[in-house]
Amino acid sequence: MVRHFDLVLSLGPNCRAKHQLARIYGEAVSPSAVFDWQITPRRALHAYLRNRFRGMFEYEDLTIKDGMVHAGRGANHMHAFPADITMETLPAHYGEARSRHEYLAEKTLRMFLGKQKLLLCLAVPVSLYDHVRLWAVIRRNYPRLKFMLLNGPRGDLPADSEHWKGDDAVWDRHLKSFLPRPPSLSPAPASP
Repeated sequence: MVRHFDLVLSLGPNCRAKHQLARIYGEAVSPSAVFDWQITPRRALHAYLRNRFRGMFEYEDLTIKDGMVHAGRGANHMHAFPADITMETLPAHYGEARSRHEYLAEKTLRMFLGKQKLLLCLAVPVSLYDHVRLWAVIRRNYPRLKFMLLNGPRGDLPADSEHWKGDDAVWDRHLKSFLPRPPSLSPAPASP
């Protein structure tokens, strides 16, 4: 059975889903979003959703631990700062990184508040309990959102730095029954 959507977004927890979604569907159907190039543990994902993507990149919450990390929620902003970032050099880079994060957070929020049907993809499989819990967090905070929540594929490569892109064949099979609606049938995107 083929299921249709308008836009497809990665919900993390790592960069793999975004890479695969852009590879399969292209950037027009898989636009950039806040979770694309960061490590977002479950507690951080839930906080982003509950807080409407706001307040998640505050200077005082950032610390260095295998990259620049939100101390309370654990989101790792590995691509937002230079690899050699220190707390001493953070002020020189924070403004630009925050601006980019806020832009992506606002863009993601607009998609969650829009009329288009979203396919929301996880990069790794989660338990049924965690899947249902995430679905409930999304539904509670975005009651008008039309969405499908897709668990990560089973049988993919380990999520390490060598295999960060995943197995193309596994993702091709995983997404084969999900197709974007033709633009003429899709609702107009939400205005900025």
